[in-house]
Amino acid sequence: MVESKRNDRGVILFIVLGTILVVVFLANAILALISNQTRFTHHQVSRIQGYYASWAGINYAYEMLSNGGLAIPTVNNPRIITMCAPGGGCTINENFDNNAAGTRTAVQSVRITIANINDAICGNPPPPAGAQACIRSTADYALVMP
Repeated sequence: MVESKRNDRGVILFIVLGTILVVVFLANAILALISNQTRFTHHQVSRIQGYYASWAGINYAYEMLSNGGLAIPTVNNPRIITMCAPGGGCTINENFDNNAAGTRTAVQSVRITIANINDAICGNPPPPAGAQACIRSTADYALVMP
C-alpha cells in the first residue's frame, strides 16, 4: 500500500504540471487574439477617420467652387489643395487633432484635386451630367494606438 501512495504522488505532480502548462498555452492564445483584435480595431478607426476626412475635403472644395472662392481650373491644369498640420507646408493649415473629444486622430493630411470636366483624370468614374469640374480627395493616415 505504501508503494502505491508514492506512485500516486508522482502521477499527481505530472497532472498538476500538465494542467498548468495547458492553462499557460491557452492564456497565451487568448492574449494573442485580444492583441490582434485591438490592432485591427485601431486600424479600422484610422481608416474611418481617413474616409471622413476625404469627404470633408470634397465638401470643402464643393463649397469653395459654389461660393466663387475657387475658379474652375483649365484643361490639363488641375488645382491641388493640401490640408495638413500647421507648419507642414500645406495650402491649408488644419489641426486634425483639435477635436471636441481631445483625442488624436490618424489623419496626417488631405489632398484635394479639382480638375476641369474635360481633363483625363475626370473620366473614371464619369462626373454627373452638367458638372463643370470633378473633385477627388485622398487622406493620408497613420495607425494611432492609445
